[in-house]
Amino acid sequence: MCTCIQWLSATHNTSASARHNFYEIIMNLSALNLLQQLVCICKAAYDCSFDLFAIIIIDNLFDSIITAVSAGKADMGMAGMTVTEDRKKNVDFSQTYASAIQAIIVPEGSDIKTADDMEGKKIGVMQGFTGDLNCTEQFGEDSVVRFNKSAEAVMALQQGKIDCIVIDNEPAKKIIEANKGLQILDSKYSQEDYAIAFAKGNDGLHDAVDKALGELIDDGTVEKIMNEYIVAD
Repeated sequence: MCTCIQWLSATHNTSASARHNFYEIIMNLSALNLLQQLVCICKAAYDCSFDLFAIIIIDNLFDSIITAVSAGKADMGMAGMTVTEDRKKNVDFSQTYASAIQAIIVPEGSDIKTADDMEGKKIGVMQGFTGDLNCTEQFGEDSVVRFNKSAEAVMALQQGKIDCIVIDNEPAKKIIEANKGLQILDSKYSQEDYAIAFAKGNDGLHDAVDKALGELIDDGTVEKIMNEYIVAD
């Protein structure tokens, strides 16, 4: 499940000002913890400029985020959103607030030892995420099995329906902790940068959030939030 979060924010406690500073943020909601993580980052950033907040949550799909932002239906997109050249054609990005390794999870004793060994295998990925895009491009549509939740991918791996899972490294660690018989390969699949997506031309919001985000990165707030709320699913 994914969500659209609408922020009602105002420098003064007046309805006119509140309507003027009304922002929508579309984010992936693969877990409540991820929602908490991203909301904490957003609220910390907005605390630098605004005094009043109200949040409305609306379901949405992960792979609709870029479309919604570029079409003006949302002003920002946060969802562990990876910066790619294709996405840059449609939206602008903030500075990177986190870097993530795409890890490979396999059952113990698997003959998959590196990313190259995934050729001809069934690869579990999260629908619309970077692992999905990259694995589809490298290994082909027939090799990729998409899931909306990591728990579903883990179950399929344990049942032998897929041969491996490609997923962010931090959630991968949580999966290994919770599921005996699985392991993360020493060989990573890829590395990626996370940033906030903005509608092109929305420079005022872009610059304001980027400035606040930089301060939160420098003082360790973003790292603390990420460490607290990252979980497997």
